[in-house]
Amino acid sequence: WEEGLVAAASGAAPLGASRATELRARAEQLHESEQQAFAAAQAKKHGSDARFVAKLVASGTIRDRLAALQVQIQESSFHALPSVRQLVSLAQRPRPEIKLQAVEALLAVFLRQLLPPDRPLVPLEKQRLGASPSDRALLCAHYEDRLKALYGEAVAVVSAGAASNLPHLKQRMVSGLHEMLSARPELEHSLLPALVNKLGDPDKKVASRVTHLLGQLSQSHPPMKPVLLAAVQRFVLRPNVGERAQYYATIFMNQLVLSRAEAPLAQTLLLVYLALFAS
Repeated sequence: WEEGLVAAASGAAPLGASRATELRARAEQLHESEQQAFAAAQAKKHGSDARFVAKLVASGTIRDRLAALQVQIQESSFHALPSVRQLVSLAQRPRPEIKLQAVEALLAVFLRQLLPPDRPLVPLEKQRLGASPSDRALLCAHYEDRLKALYGEAVAVVSAGAASNLPHLKQRMVSGLHEMLSARPELEHSLLPALVNKLGDPDKKVASRVTHLLGQLSQSHPPMKPVLLAAVQRFVLRPNVGERAQYYATIFMNQLVLSRAEAPLAQTLLLVYLALFAS
């Protein structure tokens, strides 16, 4: 979908909250018209197949609905927001088996198709559209804004699931946090604390796995090492952090592989150790 983006207006400032609010109603109308035109084109192009997929979405089993929604999303990322919204709604249901299946589908479409690989999504208020944005520019900005919001809801579902009392659900959601962090830069500031906090999980298997996953992140994304260490530092030096949580945090820090060029990071690591000893 990024190939269809309209370039930012030269020298334009970000819209800001008030201007974004003014433009949002127009953007939503444009989006609704775009969705209707796309649905008509799909019905003309695919006929009975499109109707069958729509029927599965409306009245199929959970498995059928998930599969049909993913088919709709694959047809066009730019027109996928309603289908993504339905996936998020399924993931928000309390039943663990539905939540697991829906989260698997969300991870697949977001990480393999929808999210840009090298940059975070831009909310509407930070878009640089100029004083009089074209319909196409506003439509693209609205799409990106809504996609970011939906991904935020998906992140919230996975983060909450990582606190589940069901071991299999908790483990899968912890792995999901790692997958999201590893695959795309979007909402790193929310995902990383959620993963690091699991160093204090009462289940030893979960806490141990988190040390392994954080280590994998440091190896697959070396530029993240300062960010990872800062997040673990904030966690481990909080008041009332238990000894077991400190133990697993220390295991991760002890496994960090640093080069000579990372002397400042080594100094930070030493200071964290000293602070732990002092406490």
